[in-house]
Amino acid sequence: MRLISVFLLNIILLQTFQGFCQSKTDSLLQVLDKVEGTDKVKAFNELFRYNINNNPEEAIAYVWKAHELAVEINDLKGLAAANNNLGIAYKNHGVFDKALDFQLKSLALHDSLENKVGIASNFNNIGTIYVLKSDLVQALEYFLSALDLISGLNNFQQEVLILNNIGNVYFDTGEYDLAMEYFNKALMKCDQSNKAADKFEPLLSMGNAYVMKNDLIMAEKYFSDALKLTEQTGFVDNKSFVLYSYGMLKFKQKDFVNAISLLSEAMEIAEKDNLVILRKDIYKGLSEIYNEQGEMKMAYAYLKEYNSISEHVFSMETGNKIAQLEMATAFGEKEKEIERLRFQSEITKLKLENSQVVILVGLMGTLLLLGAVYTYIIIRREKKLKNSIDQ
Repeated sequence: MRLISVFLLNIILLQTFQGFCQSKTDSLLQVLDKVEGTDKVKAFNELFRYNINNNPEEAIAYVWKAHELAVEINDLKGLAAANNNLGIAYKNHGVFDKALDFQLKSLALHDSLENKVGIASNFNNIGTIYVLKSDLVQALEYFLSALDLISGLNNFQQEVLILNNIGNVYFDTGEYDLAMEYFNKALMKCDQSNKAADKFEPLLSMGNAYVMKNDLIMAEKYFSDALKLTEQTGFVDNKSFVLYSYGMLKFKQKDFVNAISLLSEAMEIAEKDNLVILRKDIYKGLSEIYNEQGEMKMAYAYLKEYNSISEHVFSMETGNKIAQLEMATAFGEKEKEIERLRFQSEITKLKLENSQVVILVGLMGTLLLLGAVYTYIIIRREKKLKNSIDQ
């Protein structure tokens, strides 16, 4: 049985907020020309946050503006945020070494500012990069460090995110009891913060962990709770993921009728929202269910759909990799341009300093010459005076 991936879950959670992000972008653009200094740096960084998922190229342009202005006015807080955002941008485009570099720059600034929330955020982001690099040992180390820092700061949303990430690492390493311990802690933190929407991921993850432990009754309880939550909060887009996991659970229980019903409902939402990767998984699930029932014609039909969409996904992933390389090149060119401008600035500064030195030396030379002339005149006067006295 194939479980829903955390990567796919994060995609749909981001899509849910697209309308909200556009509204925030419009508001920020309206005030951008009215603010200066650190407020402008903050606005550019905020524009990055609200555009990175929907308009990544625009988002990257905004964060570079934040970075350049922060350097110009020595806004360390804004520069730390810009470096963090650049790390996120590089991570999203698969350039992990540069992503780490910017996160470490941000971490150094947050450390100098004694910003514990910022440091915890950097640790969490670095952990995420190591997950993507398949280095789960390093990832766990950074996630646990982030948790140590964030605990007790009453930043419940950030703490829930970190607890989920720790649980996901333990899940991926097959340590399901430890994974469930952290998912459960995340659920308890959600209760403290009264943010029901944040409970969705740990509920779904708990259900998947119980499936792996073959406790299908408890798994069904958590999937059912996650399904109810999507209806209560209005985040119906999340529903397709719960329906898929729930349907595959029913398949494992040999409840083929409900399994097909749940997967079919999931497919309707996935098609509406153009969730290509999820559709691929659903086609595979339906093919396996019909094959188990001995309905080979239907099994073959869904297998053909699965193979077709798999080719599309492969092409899409190849296109994404090419886009990542192009973006990495663009990033590199941007950094070179910034370094070139900094170099020019340093050269101009040195030229100015040298010209000041030349002027100063010239002035000192003139003063020395005047002093020598004055001394010569005084000596001549003294000699003339002495000669007149002698006479």
